[in-house]
Amino acid sequence: AHAVSDQNGELTMRINPQYSGGNRLISENSAPSLYFIESCTFAMNVSARRLHEVLIEERGAHQRIALKMDVEGHEPILLAELLTWLEVCRDEKLFPEALLVMFEYNRNAEDDRDRLIKVLKGFTSLGAKLYHLPEKRDESHGRIQIEAGCEAQSLDHHGEVFIELQTDAS
Repeated sequence: AHAVSDQNGELTMRINPQYSGGNRLISENSAPSLYFIESCTFAMNVSARRLHEVLIEERGAHQRIALKMDVEGHEPILLAELLTWLEVCRDEKLFPEALLVMFEYNRNAEDDRDRLIKVLKGFTSLGAKLYHLPEKRDESHGRIQIEAGCEAQSLDHHGEVFIELQTDAS
Protein backbone atom coordinates (compact mmCIF):
# COMPACT_ATOMS: atom_id res chain seq x y z
CA ALA A 1 0.00 0.00 0.00
CA HIS A 2 2.99 2.31 0.48
CA ALA A 3 6.76 2.52 0.44
CA VAL A 4 8.69 2.58 3.69
CA SER A 5 11.13 5.44 4.09
CA ASP A 6 12.70 7.81 6.60
CA GLN A 7 10.25 10.49 5.48
CA ASN A 8 6.57 10.83 4.72
CA GLY A 9 5.62 11.98 1.27
CA GLU A 10 5.53 10.77 -2.30
CA LEU A 11 8.34 9.02 -4.14
CA THR A 12 8.74 7.83 -7.71
CA MET A 13 9.35 4.14 -8.25
CA ARG A 14 11.40 3.47 -11.38
CA ILE A 15 10.72 -0.04 -12.69
CA ASN A 16 13.14 -2.24 -14.60
CA PRO A 17 11.14 -5.29 -15.77
CA GLN A 18 14.31 -7.18 -16.76
CA TYR A 19 15.96 -6.95 -13.33
CA SER A 20 13.97 -6.39 -10.14
CA GLY A 21 17.18 -5.39 -8.33
CA GLY A 22 17.24 -2.35 -10.58
CA ASN A 23 13.90 -1.03 -9.27
CA ARG A 24 14.42 2.14 -7.25
CA LEU A 25 12.47 4.61 -5.19
CA ILE A 26 13.59 8.12 -6.05
CA SER A 27 12.86 11.39 -4.33
CA GLU A 28 13.06 14.73 -6.09
CA ASN A 29 16.53 15.10 -4.51
CA SER A 30 17.82 11.79 -5.88
CA ALA A 31 20.17 11.77 -8.82
CA PRO A 32 20.15 8.30 -10.40
CA SER A 33 22.67 7.59 -13.11
CA LEU A 34 21.69 7.91 -16.75
CA TYR A 35 22.30 4.16 -17.15
CA PHE A 36 19.83 3.47 -14.39
CA ILE A 37 17.15 5.73 -15.87
CA GLU A 38 17.56 4.22 -19.36
CA SER A 39 17.07 0.67 -18.02
CA CYS A 40 13.74 1.56 -16.41
CA THR A 41 10.84 1.36 -18.80
CA PHE A 42 8.20 2.96 -16.62
CA ALA A 43 7.67 4.80 -13.36
CA MET A 44 4.88 5.25 -10.87
CA ASN A 45 4.34 7.52 -7.89
CA VAL A 46 3.92 5.84 -4.51
CA SER A 47 3.19 7.25 -1.08
CA ALA A 48 6.01 6.86 1.42
CA ARG A 49 5.62 6.47 5.18
CA ARG A 50 8.14 6.34 7.99
CA LEU A 51 8.91 2.81 9.13
CA HIS A 52 8.31 3.45 12.82
CA GLU A 53 4.88 4.97 12.06
CA VAL A 54 3.92 1.96 9.95
CA LEU A 55 4.99 -0.43 12.72
CA ILE A 56 3.06 1.50 15.37
CA GLU A 57 -0.11 1.46 13.25
CA GLU A 58 0.08 -2.04 11.83
CA ARG A 59 1.57 -4.07 14.67
CA GLY A 60 -1.78 -4.84 16.26
CA ALA A 61 -1.50 -7.61 18.83
CA HIS A 62 1.58 -9.18 17.20
CA GLN A 63 4.26 -9.91 19.79
CA ARG A 64 6.76 -11.65 17.50
CA ILE A 65 8.03 -9.66 14.55
CA ALA A 66 10.42 -10.63 11.74
CA LEU A 67 11.75 -8.20 9.14
CA LYS A 68 13.88 -8.89 6.08
CA MET A 69 15.48 -5.70 4.78
CA ASP A 70 16.81 -5.42 1.26
CA VAL A 71 17.32 -1.70 0.80
CA GLU A 72 20.59 -1.60 -1.14
CA GLY A 73 22.80 0.28 1.31
CA HIS A 74 20.14 2.29 3.09
CA GLU A 75 20.12 -0.04 6.11
CA PRO A 76 21.42 2.56 8.59
CA ILE A 77 18.43 4.80 7.83
CA LEU A 78 15.74 2.14 8.24
CA LEU A 79 17.45 0.47 11.20
CA ALA A 80 17.50 3.88 12.93
CA GLU A 81 13.75 4.12 12.23
CA LEU A 82 13.32 0.67 13.76
CA LEU A 83 15.25 1.78 16.86
CA THR A 84 12.91 4.78 17.18
CA TRP A 85 9.96 2.40 17.14
CA LEU A 86 11.55 0.13 19.77
CA GLU A 87 12.20 3.12 22.02
CA VAL A 88 8.52 4.14 21.73
CA CYS A 89 7.53 0.55 22.55
CA ARG A 90 9.83 0.52 25.57
CA ASP A 91 8.54 3.86 26.87
CA GLU A 92 4.92 2.77 26.44
CA LYS A 93 5.56 -0.70 27.93
CA LEU A 94 4.64 -2.35 24.59
CA PHE A 95 7.99 -4.00 23.84
CA PRO A 96 7.60 -7.02 21.53
CA GLU A 97 8.35 -10.49 22.87
CA ALA A 98 10.67 -11.19 19.97
CA LEU A 99 12.13 -9.29 17.05
CA LEU A 100 14.30 -10.71 14.29
CA VAL A 101 15.78 -8.45 11.62
CA MET A 102 17.94 -9.74 8.80
CA PHE A 103 19.78 -7.66 6.24
CA GLU A 104 22.58 -8.15 3.74
CA TYR A 105 25.79 -6.23 4.27
CA ASN A 106 28.08 -5.71 1.28
CA ARG A 107 29.02 -2.05 1.31
CA ASN A 108 32.57 -0.89 1.83
CA ALA A 109 32.05 2.86 2.32
CA GLU A 110 33.48 3.81 5.70
CA ASP A 111 30.84 6.44 6.45
CA ASP A 112 28.04 3.88 5.84
CA ARG A 113 29.91 1.36 7.95
CA ASP A 114 30.39 3.83 10.80
CA ARG A 115 26.71 4.82 10.74
CA LEU A 116 25.67 1.17 10.68
CA ILE A 117 27.95 0.30 13.61
CA LYS A 118 26.43 3.15 15.63
CA VAL A 119 22.90 1.86 14.93
CA LEU A 120 23.89 -1.73 15.77
CA LYS A 121 25.25 -0.47 19.10
CA GLY A 122 21.78 0.99 19.72
CA PHE A 123 20.27 -2.47 19.27
CA THR A 124 22.79 -4.17 21.56
CA SER A 125 22.16 -1.50 24.20
CA LEU A 126 18.53 -2.68 24.18
CA GLY A 127 19.71 -6.26 24.75
CA ALA A 128 19.74 -7.50 21.16
CA LYS A 129 22.14 -10.19 20.01
CA LEU A 130 23.95 -9.85 16.69
CA TYR A 131 24.85 -12.71 14.38
CA HIS A 132 26.74 -12.84 11.10
CA LEU A 133 26.51 -15.41 8.32
CA PRO A 134 29.32 -14.91 5.78
CA GLU A 135 28.41 -14.74 2.11
CA LYS A 136 31.14 -17.11 0.94
CA ARG A 137 30.62 -20.73 1.86
CA ASP A 138 34.33 -21.35 2.40
CA GLU A 139 34.33 -18.58 5.06
CA SER A 140 31.20 -19.89 6.73
CA HIS A 141 31.02 -21.87 9.90
CA GLY A 142 27.32 -21.11 10.21
CA ARG A 143 25.77 -18.18 11.95
CA ILE A 144 28.32 -16.63 14.32
CA GLN A 145 27.26 -14.63 17.37
CA ILE A 146 28.90 -11.22 17.74
CA GLU A 147 29.54 -10.06 21.30
CA ALA A 148 28.14 -6.72 22.49
CA GLY A 149 30.85 -4.08 22.16
CA CYS A 150 32.19 -5.82 19.04
CA GLU A 151 29.44 -4.71 16.64
CA ALA A 152 31.99 -3.84 13.94
CA GLN A 153 32.87 -7.53 13.64
CA SER A 154 29.44 -8.23 12.16
CA LEU A 155 30.49 -6.05 9.21
CA ASP A 156 34.00 -7.42 8.70
CA HIS A 157 32.84 -9.68 5.85
CA HIS A 158 30.06 -9.53 3.30
CA GLY A 159 27.06 -11.58 4.27
CA GLU A 160 23.85 -11.59 6.26
CA VAL A 161 23.55 -9.79 9.59
CA PHE A 162 20.87 -10.87 12.06
CA ILE A 163 19.57 -8.76 14.92
CA GLU A 164 17.71 -10.86 17.46
CA LEU A 165 15.89 -9.32 20.40
CA GLN A 166 13.89 -11.33 22.92
CA THR A 167 12.34 -10.22 26.16
CA ASP A 168 12.08 -12.42 29.22
CA ALA A 169 8.43 -13.09 28.36
CA SER A 170 9.33 -15.21 25.31
